[in-house]
Amino acid sequence: MTKQLSSITGKLLLGLVFLAFVTSAVAIHAKEVKLEMLLIWGTNDDKSPDPNHKPIDAELAKKMKSTPFKWKNYFEVNRQSVSLNTNALQKVVMSKHCTVEVTNLGDGRIELGLIGKGKPVRKEKYPLSNGIFVIGGDAGNDTSWFVVVKEVK
Repeated sequence: MTKQLSSITGKLLLGLVFLAFVTSAVAIHAKEVKLEMLLIWGTNDDKSPDPNHKPIDAELAKKMKSTPFKWKNYFEVNRQSVSLNTNALQKVVMSKHCTVEVTNLGDGRIELGLIGKGKPVRKEKYPLSNGIFVIGGDAGNDTSWFVVVKEVK
């Protein structure tokens, strides 16, 4: 009887440990992701024609200038924050010409879909471990626009 009780107790304990492991694994994958998104305009002009645009901060400007992008100046057009649960998709309107569809893939990655003037421009998947993501397109007149996305901890 004692062996049988010990066996049942052991199986019950093992089952509880397994349940706790599965529950914690599900909780990890159901993690909410918080992102900050910036719409940036790149140009060789010294000033933006829109007085509401402000130069991006020095740290981000340094990162942008260390990329293959060729512009001398970058201006912040808009900034949005978004929180997403696993598998949630959210459309974020960055301007009248730019919308971003962002999805938390739940496996440590997000997917960004860029829509410019109502038409899909690009769709990319990014690991959150990269910290910062840049997706963009040509704006004409030797300028460009970018959406910079970074995870907020």
